[in-house]
Amino acid sequence: MDAPAPVPGDTLVAAALKILHQPDALLKAQWTEAAAQLWAAGDISVTRSGAEAPPPDTPARSDKASVAVRRKNNLRQLRTRFVAQLARETSIQKLPAA
Repeated sequence: MDAPAPVPGDTLVAAALKILHQPDALLKAQWTEAAAQLWAAGDISVTRSGAEAPPPDTPARSDKASVAVRRKNNLRQLRTRFVAQLARETSIQKLPAA
């Protein structure tokens, strides 16, 4: 969905749907800030138009975000394996009970 950023005259639901459908994390954050400013200025109404589409099951994500998440998970798994291997290969002496 290539919706524009929230603008004056949008309903709160319409602004939220635009944000939820935006896959770019930076734009999503900028649009959230813009919607908050429009709300504070009274430029977004609470009234629903009734024409809004239903929200997505999950917020849109860019391919870059999923690659970053996979990379982070891979690094976490590598660290866990490294620590486990290090623990197996290193004898760790227990401290005497106090």
